[in-house]
Amino acid sequence: LAIMSEIGMYAENVTNNVNVSATGEGIAVAGLVARSGEGYKKCNFVNCTNNGNITANSSVAPVITAEDPEGKATKDKDFFVGGIAGRCDVIIAQNCVNNGKIQALSLVTRSPKGFAGGLAACAAFTAGSNYVIFEHCVNNGEVYSSLRAAGILATVGCKDNYADSQRYGGSLPFIVRGNVNN
Repeated sequence: LAIMSEIGMYAENVTNNVNVSATGEGIAVAGLVARSGEGYKKCNFVNCTNNGNITANSSVAPVITAEDPEGKATKDKDFFVGGIAGRCDVIIAQNCVNNGKIQALSLVTRSPKGFAGGLAACAAFTAGSNYVIFEHCVNNGEVYSSLRAAGILATVGCKDNYADSQRYGGSLPFIVRGNVNN
């Protein structure tokens, strides 16, 4: 559907039936939307389905030098793979389904940074973007990652989100309920 949603978007009854793959540094790959813009750019997914296999391969290979013969100093960049969304700051997913295999694979073995989620890899990644809802979604696909993997959502929030939680009575408003990971 989109590589980037710069200003936010709404998708309802959208289905992806093709495999999607990419190789590179710091990439995001997904069945519907790979990335959203930073800072409250809301992506809404209602009754959406991914049937394709979604794969990202980080292209960062260990750098071997005389000083570092094992490539220990090589660092990978974060990369994100999701059945519905790769990396969306503010996200609402309701009644969505992933049936595809989700893979975030890294060539770097010492500092892998792959995030893979059956529905999404990363949400609420900028400070203050405390709005994430995943309701009644289903993951039926296998999920693999070089760092973090989860059936529904691999990672949510960042360290600066906590400061804003006080306006919500001390608890983060991340709602994940009624979901199933098969």
